[in-house]
Amino acid sequence: MRKPAPWLFLSLALSAPSVAWGEEPPMNNVYEDGITLTITSKPFDAKAHVIRKCDEAVCTIDGKFFYGGYGNIPKEEVTHLVFEKKGKKIALDVSSMYDSGVNNTNIKQHVTVISWGGGAYRVTGYFSVGIGGDGDGDEIYICQWLVSPEGAIRNYIGGYETLVSLTTKVQEDFKLPSTTGPNTNQ
Repeated sequence: MRKPAPWLFLSLALSAPSVAWGEEPPMNNVYEDGITLTITSKPFDAKAHVIRKCDEAVCTIDGKFFYGGYGNIPKEEVTHLVFEKKGKKIALDVSSMYDSGVNNTNIKQHVTVISWGGGAYRVTGYFSVGIGGDGDGDEIYICQWLVSPEGAIRNYIGGYETLVSLTTKVQEDFKLPSTTGPNTNQ
């Protein structure tokens, strides 16, 4: 068997990702129109919160229902999500958001920003994707914010299954056409 040349090991070492050297991966949080979204999370400190259990599952944290963790004590809590455009920062409501699975390197995979014109935007995020579940969607929660130059409002937070259930109920109650299937372009 032939021995590899010493330069091979050197070139492999130099091409190793920066994570191997303890550096943070590059941020990937810049969107079109010069918009930057920056998310910050911290480890969840159960001693700093009031946790109420229903049977064996965690029901509320600090008296509020929460998303992420799904009946377990969360591992992380989202502390900030900041929308920035041309130096103006707008904090988005992240209350009750835990175990998001989103950071500044993968945020564009999970959070979209769509212009509504006039400086207004819709920000939609899918959180807890692939965290602790079996991948059937039950562990995913969705948030949506409307952002204008004057501020922002979170107009939706809920589980994926809840959104599907609500959509189905509205379609049935108002006899609306289905939004899925082959005839949706009518």
